[in-house]
Amino acid sequence: MLMKREFLMDAQEFFLNLRRIVVNKIDFFSTLKKRLPKIKKKTCYNEWYTRDLAAMKKRLLFLDSLVKNTDCDRLKKEYVDSKQSYKQSIKKAKLAFNATKIEGSKNKCKTAWQLIKDDINNPSPRLVEVTPDSFNHYFVNSVTLIKESIVKPNIDSVSLIKNNPVRKSTFNFIKVTVSDMTKAIKRLKNSDSVDVFKLSNNIFKLISHTFIIPLTVCINKCLTEGYFPDELKLSRICPVYKKGPKNIPESYRPISIIPVFSKVIEIIVHDQLISYLECNGYLNISQFGFRKGKCTTDAIDALVRQILDSFENKASAQATFCDLSKAFDCVDHKELIAKLNYYGVNGIPLKFFQSYLSNRRQKVSINGNWSNEIEVRTGVPQGSVLGPLLFLVQVNDLPSSVGAKYILYADDTTFLNVHSDFDSLKNLVNSTVEEASTWFRANGFLLNESKTKNIIFSLKQKPLNNPSQNICTTVKFLGIHIDDNLTWNSHIEFISKRLCRVIFLLRRILYCVPEDYVRSLYFAFFQSIIKYGLVIWGNSSNIKDILILQKKAIRVMSKVEPLEHCKPLFIKLKIQTVINLYIYDSVVFTLKNLQSLIFSSDLHGYNTRNKNKIAIEHCRLTKTQHSHLVISQKIFNKLSNLSNKYPEKIFLIKFYDWLLENPFYALSEFLDLPERRICF
Repeated sequence: MLMKREFLMDAQEFFLNLRRIVVNKIDFFSTLKKRLPKIKKKTCYNEWYTRDLAAMKKRLLFLDSLVKNTDCDRLKKEYVDSKQSYKQSIKKAKLAFNATKIEGSKNKCKTAWQLIKDDINNPSPRLVEVTPDSFNHYFVNSVTLIKESIVKPNIDSVSLIKNNPVRKSTFNFIKVTVSDMTKAIKRLKNSDSVDVFKLSNNIFKLISHTFIIPLTVCINKCLTEGYFPDELKLSRICPVYKKGPKNIPESYRPISIIPVFSKVIEIIVHDQLISYLECNGYLNISQFGFRKGKCTTDAIDALVRQILDSFENKASAQATFCDLSKAFDCVDHKELIAKLNYYGVNGIPLKFFQSYLSNRRQKVSINGNWSNEIEVRTGVPQGSVLGPLLFLVQVNDLPSSVGAKYILYADDTTFLNVHSDFDSLKNLVNSTVEEASTWFRANGFLLNESKTKNIIFSLKQKPLNNPSQNICTTVKFLGIHIDDNLTWNSHIEFISKRLCRVIFLLRRILYCVPEDYVRSLYFAFFQSIIKYGLVIWGNSSNIKDILILQKKAIRVMSKVEPLEHCKPLFIKLKIQTVINLYIYDSVVFTLKNLQSLIFSSDLHGYNTRNKNKIAIEHCRLTKTQHSHLVISQKIFNKLSNLSNKYPEKIFLIKFYDWLLENPFYALSEFLDLPERRICF
C-alpha cells in the first residue's frame, strides 16, 4: 500500500524508492535460485550414440581393414551395405533421441530450435582485441565527426518547417490507469536481455503485479511534473559483428538495450503522442514507417504506382534513393523540441520531452566487462519505443521543402521526378537533390552522395549513363530489388540464391528433428522469404524459378524422389505454392485498398450479376495490365460474390483453406477456372 508520505514525494524521489523495491525483489529471487541444488548435466556430446551404433562402427572399421588388404568383391559389397546401414541407423537414432527430448520438454518449440542450432553448429563470431571503452568512444565520436562535417546553409530548420502549415492544436497527457499499465507491460517483447540494472523484460513481466499500483502513480507523477528519471537515461550497448576485420570497432554495430522501466513509460507516452499526431493529421500521408496499418509493401506499392502512371502518360521517371549517414543518431535535440512545439506539444508535455532527451548516457558491455559512461548529446535513443516516433516528427516537414513526389519510410527517403524529356528530367532531379540537401543540412543530417542511388524508369531508349549521376539499372529498396523496367528479374535471382541455402539447411536437419519441426523451419526461413513483397513482384514471368525451388524443398521435406509429382505433397504438408500465396496476398491487398476502388454498381444503378465486381480501369500498356494493380483486381473479381457472403476474416480463412486443397502452378490456372468451381 502507498503511504500518504509517498504521495507527497516528487517524481524523482518516488521513482528512486520504487526502483529500490524492485531491485530488492530481484535480488531476493536471485538468492533463492542460487540456493537451489545444481543438477549436473551430462557432458557427452552425442547422447544419442548407443552401444549398438558403437558395435556397428567397430564392425565397419574391421570390414574396412579387410577390404584394403584383400581384393574380394563379396567383402566390398558387404562393406558398402554395412556403411549404408550404419548411416541410416545414426539418422534414426538421432531423430528418435531428439523426438524424445522435444516431447519431454516444457517448451517444445524452443527445444526444437536449440537442437537445430546445435546441428547447424554455426557459432557467432567473437569480439577480439577491442576494449569496451574503445567501442564506446568510437560509437559516440563517429556521430560527432558526421555532425562536424555538415556545412549549415543560410536557412535554419525553424524557417523551413513553416513550409508545412498545420491546424493548431494542443497536446496534453492523459492520466494513466492501472489497466493502461497492465496492457503496456503485456506489450513488452519476451526477452532475457538485461539492462544496466540487470533487469530483463521477462523478469519485469513476471514480478510487475507486485508493484503495478506504485508504478502507475510514479508514471503519472512523471507526466504531470514533466520529468523523466535520469537513472533511466543510461543505455547498455552490445557490439554485434557485421563484417570486416574483427579487431577494429568499425566492424561492429551497436545494439542498444534501454532500461525496462523506460520502455514501459515510453509505451504509455508513445500511444498518447501518436494518437494526437494521427488524429490531427500532422504526420505526412506518404510516411510509411512505424505507423499502424502501414508497412514496407505499402511504400513499395506507392513507388511502383507512380512509375506505372508515368509509363501510361508516355513519360519517364527518375527515382533518387537518399542515403543519410547515421540519421537516427544525428537528430538535433533543440530542433526536435522546436518541431514538437510547432505541432502543439508545449507546456508540461514539452518539458517532459526535454527531460527525456537531455543527459542521456551509454555504457558498452562485452563479456561482463563494462566501459565508462559517455554522454550522448544528439540523436533519438536507439532501441527505444519513443525514438522512431520522434524521428518521424523530425523529418515530417521534409516533403514540403522539396518539389518532387516522395515516399518516406523512416530514414529511407525516396524522391521521384517525372517528365517526358530526359534533359528536363535531369534538371528536375538536380533541383530536387539540391533542395533535399539544403533541408538535410539545415536539420543536421548528412546526405551520403556516394551511397545515394538514382535509377531511370523508362520504356524509351535511355540516354548514356553519366558516372557522376550514380545511375543504376537495379536498386535495393526496402529489401526488394527493383530494376529499371520493373521486370523483377533481379529480385527473383536474389531470393533464389537465398532459397537454395535454405534447401541445403532443410536437407541437413531433416534427420535431426521430427517432421512437424522441419515444416516449421520451412515456414520460418523459406516461405517468409517468398512472401515478402510477393503481391508486388509475384506476377513476374520468372516466378516459375521460385516454384521450381519450392518443389525441390517440398520433395526434400517429404523424402521422395527428385521427379516425384508435388501437388499431392503440397496438400499433404498443408503448404501453399508460391502461386497460391500470390493469389491470397493479392486478395488481401485488394481488400485493404477497397475504398479507393470503383465497382460496377457505382457506375450504374442496374442490379446486374457483375454489380459486386471491380470496374478495372483501362490501361494502355501491357506492362500495366500485367502489374499487381490490375492482376489483384482480376483475382478479386473471381471471388466477388463469395467475398460478400462472409465477414472479411471468415472469408479469408475459408479462401486460404480452399487454396490449400487446390495447389496452382500458374496464375492462369486460377483465372481460367469457372467461378462455379470456386466454392467454400
